[in-house]
Amino acid sequence: MRAASPPGLDEGQRARKPSRVGDVLEIGQAIDRSGLAAWRDPLASTLCIEDRTMRPEHRPTLRGPKIVIVSRPGEYRRVCQLFGRFGAVEATDYYNVVLLTVGDVDAFISDYLERSANDERLVETISRLLPLQHSFGFSNREEFEQQAKVLALEFAELLEGLGFHVRMHRRGHHNELSAQTEEQFLDGLLLEELVRRGAPGRITFDDPDAILDVETVGDLAGMSLWTRNDLARMPFLHVD
Repeated sequence: MRAASPPGLDEGQRARKPSRVGDVLEIGQAIDRSGLAAWRDPLASTLCIEDRTMRPEHRPTLRGPKIVIVSRPGEYRRVCQLFGRFGAVEATDYYNVVLLTVGDVDAFISDYLERSANDERLVETISRLLPLQHSFGFSNREEFEQQAKVLALEFAELLEGLGFHVRMHRRGHHNELSAQTEEQFLDGLLLEELVRRGAPGRITFDDPDAILDVETVGDLAGMSLWTRNDLARMPFLHVD
């Protein structure tokens, strides 16, 4: 019998750990003696894997372009099935959050937009879908800020003279990282850089020209810049 979804868990919270062999996981498969549960889509080339043996938390595979997908409640299994056709789907320690590894982010977006226009399930089963234009691994706040700073400055040229803000969705490292603090850190960094470039920008939350999205999933972080047109064309982003 399928276990009910854990009560009170929102996106970004750690998913329930099985207490013994035979507990039923979110994907509806009992764990074996190794603690590994997997469900195969007969039409996909990959496994959607839920590994509950790793401590203190599952470390996502860092290789390859990533897409963060948040399934709607009760749709986790269908998300694994449907998105396994785009690439390798990997479970995380965070409720209803999976990672999809693809060959190219821009190609995935085009492919997804085309397929979802003809298959409503690709829209109905997810609450958010966030392509990561750039990603990196980190283990603490210092490493995160060092690498996030370098990446953010690479976007500065695209923000010259624009109204923007940074939005962060943090999953994990709750004792070290504060989404609000990191947003303010990167906002300030970019404002200083834009002044240095002679093309001052401004922080605005009222119909911004662009939003710099920062996503973390455990020890994986990613960053993407979305313009007003991008946000209108891709409503599944739900950045704010």
